[in-house]
Amino acid sequence: MSAEPESPTYTFELKHKIEGQPADAFELTLIPFQCHEVKVTSGAAAAAMTLPALTPRDSEVVNQVSVQRVTGGYVANGAIYTNWSWSEHPLLPLPHLGYRKTESWPPNMAFELVEGSNHLIFTLDKELAW
Repeated sequence: MSAEPESPTYTFELKHKIEGQPADAFELTLIPFQCHEVKVTSGAAAAAMTLPALTPRDSEVVNQVSVQRVTGGYVANGAIYTNWSWSEHPLLPLPHLGYRKTESWPPNMAFELVEGSNHLIFTLDKELAW
């Protein structure tokens, strides 16, 4: 059995599908409850987010997610819940990241967990004024 890390880490990145905008036109800010914010620019290398050890260890953490143009102005704003699972699964890292959308998830964004990893990809589908 693997040792449990005290502060597991996952990675995330931002992509966009906005025609006429450069790859690096947007910035995503991720702020888990009671943690420091981490930012990543669209088209850039993935950023890492470390969450503190929780009790119970599979507790959910709400994460504020916002996207703005690098030149200013928010285009998406919402929240997701994340948690860690230490259940044994041969195709998943230990611990592995779990997630679920909140009711406030913006309609112009999608996200997915890359299979077999702790890597989230957020995708901005279109710009909306917030």
